[in-house]
Amino acid sequence: MMLHITYENANGQLRFSGGKGAYPWRVLQIDGLALAEKSLSTAVYPSQAGQTTLCETVGARYITMQCDIRSSGSRQEIAKALKILNEPGTLTVATGGCTRKIEARCVETAPGERYGGYQIFALQFVCDYPYFEDPENTAVPIYQCEKLIGSGTRWYLDDNGELKSESITPGGFQLPGLLSKRISETNVLNMGDVDTEPTILITMLGEAGSGSLLIYRDKGAQNEQKLELDFPAMVKRKTEEGTLEETEYIPENGDVITIDIPNRQIYNQKGDNLISGLSLDSFLSDFWLQRGNNLIQVENSVSNSCTVVCRYSNKYVEAVIA
Repeated sequence: MMLHITYENANGQLRFSGGKGAYPWRVLQIDGLALAEKSLSTAVYPSQAGQTTLCETVGARYITMQCDIRSSGSRQEIAKALKILNEPGTLTVATGGCTRKIEARCVETAPGERYGGYQIFALQFVCDYPYFEDPENTAVPIYQCEKLIGSGTRWYLDDNGELKSESITPGGFQLPGLLSKRISETNVLNMGDVDTEPTILITMLGEAGSGSLLIYRDKGAQNEQKLELDFPAMVKRKTEEGTLEETEYIPENGDVITIDIPNRQIYNQKGDNLISGLSLDSFLSDFWLQRGNNLIQVENSVSNSCTVVCRYSNKYVEAVIA
């Protein structure tokens, strides 16, 4: 099975291949793609055999790779590689139709012996966040107005609650009939191995004003989670004199509001900090997508036409090469 590994940052891209690949760098051995190391806090009691595990913490991931490069004419290629490895970057592992990435930094490069015209190198990467991710984020509409006539894309929920889409073209239409309908709940599937924190993108497409936008996960269930964003929100902006002035912010047509849960931020396309609009009983740290299905519901009194998209990354505990 062919293995391809890339390490990329602002300085360029370094490519490795397993077996008889086309890249100058060839992977001989790689470790650290399975489960990351865990630290356990335990307690031992005199009257109890063994120990009791109180909690566990997943530590940083260490990936060690042994590779080689043809010695002849490799001086320039090695210099280029060291420049790239000197900065943090994204390590991508692709094999057998599966591609996963992880943020990493190279902490050691050790040249080894030469053999048969090849120079061996040992590389070690440290990944502060130990989970692998898909190459691209997943984006799922969780609230929008759906056209029932005209051309475009129609989104709908099937009998299993899964969001589907299909192209629509102009056709026959008779009154009375519905011109549009609203999608306000969607099953969002987290296909990863662990919980993940999403980013919510809200785009105002029509008249907007004061009101509230509530986003629920599994509303009514024991594990219900809620985010409530109220407008107007108080924001601070610089005046022409350079001083900060506090003013009310009310969304307008065309505004894009981002609820960045992983980074604990809420802002619009102008960079205004909208965290003050978060209700007192809502906390960004308390909203995530659990493994499997997540029923997301939106209640909106801010705009008569807007779209809400949930963007997230599936996270995996391994990138094992079969």
